[in-house]
Amino acid sequence: MIQFDVLEDRLAEKVASFRTAQPFEHLIVDGVLDDAKARALVAAIPPPKADQQSRDYVFARNKFEHPRFYEYGPLFAEMRDDLISDRFRRFLCELLGYEVFVDDAFVGGGIHQGGTGSYLDMHADFNRHPKNTQWVRELNILFYLNEGWQDAYGGHLDLRYAK
Repeated sequence: MIQFDVLEDRLAEKVASFRTAQPFEHLIVDGVLDDAKARALVAAIPPPKADQQSRDYVFARNKFEHPRFYEYGPLFAEMRDDLISDRFRRFLCELLGYEVFVDDAFVGGGIHQGGTGSYLDMHADFNRHPKNTQWVRELNILFYLNEGWQDAYGGHLDLRYAK
């Protein structure tokens, strides 16, 4: 699912870009997912269930979350396996410059879907893991699977440093 060669190609340039990005460290890499598998993944995402509706009523509306996305089938399990693989972890370690681990329960992560009129306002994610408070979240990984998305829709990634 993840095309590791895309991540690893010109890695030194990616590391430099990440570490000098503003307003804080981040990296945008297009083409990380195999195109055919990504399209199949999008097609296989089931409609959200009512019990998956976000409980964040301040920053989100009509937003659904499912951290156990790998339960949706083999393509999703492959995505999970790639994300928790040692090869992906090594890429992240190289990018950040120190040892990291990936939360294989994807707490706060997984598939996030929005319906008609949905939004997700500017917000800060949790730093301390809600179940393992000694864990500190230092990195979010986002895959946008919005096939056919157009600039006119809005909803652009907007990163800000707030003190």
